[in-house]
Amino acid sequence: MADNYLERRMEEYRHSRQGAATPRAAMHTPHNLRPGQVLIDYPPMRVLVTDIDTPVSQAVIDMLRRFNCRVAITGPDPVLGNRLAQKAGAQYHPYGPQAAIDRLDSAGDPVTIAITFSPLRLSVPTLTPPQEIIDAGPQATAAWVIYAAHPSSRHLYLTC
Repeated sequence: MADNYLERRMEEYRHSRQGAATPRAAMHTPHNLRPGQVLIDYPPMRVLVTDIDTPVSQAVIDMLRRFNCRVAITGPDPVLGNRLAQKAGAQYHPYGPQAAIDRLDSAGDPVTIAITFSPLRLSVPTLTPPQEIIDAGPQATAAWVIYAAHPSSRHLYLTC
């Protein structure tokens, strides 16, 4: 019995490492949303966030993690990067954004999209929030990123 338990736990661990979404406490549908509530069905995505030393990027990382994205972060300060990665459940890469993309790609976990707050030329699709969105505050920027990064708008529901 113990061997079976260990095998089952190892299989669950392997499955979760391959990007399986964690079960949610309460499943919402478009029919049982409260006014002002948003339902977003997000596919498992590997997201790279650069420029992690701002409150805006930290809000974006937190929101992406809430939507079960696998987040990798990169920045020049390893102390801040490691602390933020541990707090948010992300991976910190101390080298530049393109090197992080190449390293994740060679590890078999390619980056789906990169989110940056300064113009960079990267080998993956990149989102750069407009300045007026950034000026609106961290939560507005995080919401913009969530909507803009979604591969299809057919799973986005908003009730008013």
